[in-house]
Amino acid sequence: MTHNGILLISPHTRSGTQRLPLGLMSISAYLLSKGIENKIVDPKGLPGDTAFRNIVDNAALENPDVIGITCCATEIFEIKKLCREIKKRVPGTRIVLGGPHPTYRPDDFIRAEVDFDYIIRGEGEISFYKLTEALRKKEDPKSVDGLCIKTEKGIKNISEPKLIDTLDHLPLPAYSKVDMNYYSKPNVWAIRPVYISAVWVFTSRGCPFNCKFCVAHSVFGRTIRKQSPSYIIRQIKYLVAKYKIDAIFFGDECFTFDKDRVKEICRLMKKEKISIIWGCQTRPQLIDEEIIKVMKDAGCIQIDMGVESGSERILGIMNKKMVVADYIRAARLMTRYGIRQLANMMINIPGETLKDIDKSVRLLKIMRPNVVLWNVYNPIPGVNFGRELELKDLESQLDSTSEMAFEMIEKKYKFGMYEKKISEILNELHDIFPHPRYLKFRFDIQYCKRWLRIFSYLFDLRYIIKLFRSRRKKDYIRSLLSVKTQIIAK
Repeated sequence: MTHNGILLISPHTRSGTQRLPLGLMSISAYLLSKGIENKIVDPKGLPGDTAFRNIVDNAALENPDVIGITCCATEIFEIKKLCREIKKRVPGTRIVLGGPHPTYRPDDFIRAEVDFDYIIRGEGEISFYKLTEALRKKEDPKSVDGLCIKTEKGIKNISEPKLIDTLDHLPLPAYSKVDMNYYSKPNVWAIRPVYISAVWVFTSRGCPFNCKFCVAHSVFGRTIRKQSPSYIIRQIKYLVAKYKIDAIFFGDECFTFDKDRVKEICRLMKKEKISIIWGCQTRPQLIDEEIIKVMKDAGCIQIDMGVESGSERILGIMNKKMVVADYIRAARLMTRYGIRQLANMMINIPGETLKDIDKSVRLLKIMRPNVVLWNVYNPIPGVNFGRELELKDLESQLDSTSEMAFEMIEKKYKFGMYEKKISEILNELHDIFPHPRYLKFRFDIQYCKRWLRIFSYLFDLRYIIKLFRSRRKKDYIRSLLSVKTQIIAK
């Protein structure tokens, strides 16, 4: 059978998310810049089983030489099913795996008996291109950085991954290869939970910090590499003109790490009359009054911060390199200038007690963030606390909010020093800090005020003006009517 072409696959496990598959889109764009046509299979809005069949059917139809599949830690057994079915339908095709889990623990894919051919560790644009060229020319792929080859004896590690120094040399992600009508429709995925037509963009890679619960460094390293302000503005202008989006979220781990660069981005946004609202994530010690004022003036509406804990002791265990006063200072700055705050919190940290959680609650009452998200520490591959999820337990964590996931953590991975069940603690925390997913009706004045803070953007003049001027008004109306219909149907 003759094979032809390149297929890039976003797994069926992601069929419900409105987050763009930017990694695959960047690889696709790089291949296109080298004259190599390719297709991204990214089924959206479909149930898991239907999305699975859609991917396999597309693979059979395209009959590609090489298939690239991205994989996170909890997806390994779903990826196993996908690879097995693709190999049945498209015998002879070469499957290349990439992403955080293959990068950090490639041997897991041998132990799990996944039917693949190659793994590319680290950043994939250049390495995937070099691999496909070597395979096409039937050459030895030894020059491919970060390549692992599956052999009868296991994994053969050819070389260590290398980071791409100059991000401006990469083309813009291949937006035309995915369903941008789906991704750009009004959503709460981008600037959580602001309801707006928005997408994520990344303007840098890498994080110099070493928080023990985080795996961000596994693919992109600890050295921050940045796109230039002119490159970023070109991308934003393209997205606004082509897809009529109203907002952007900068997904960089530390967007304000280089304050001068952020100031220049904001200056150019105003100069080019780019009328969008936007959000970002950063660390509190990387913002000050000057940068907050500049960002607010350029349309920043929300900043997400990884607060994690209000206990100095737990922050030390996490290696956050932060103190509680840093969060309070940053929160007061954002409140003063009318920028929303989203606080990511975490429980189940090794050695944590209920007193530590009480300190987190007290800190949040001082900070008064608009949104509080409580996360349960989950020792996925790549974390630095020492102990990781066993391979057989990864699948149970695919849906981290499922009853199965909570049972597994309670049984084997409960690191907090408290007798209460983690699910019980979360329920109590949601009684104090509401979350749209956990709707409760409580006659408590403070609780009601916190609900109002979540949706305060509805009264923000910048948000109202953006909706009034939006070129997607019909989409907002259709989307809201669809939600109303679903509620009535239930």
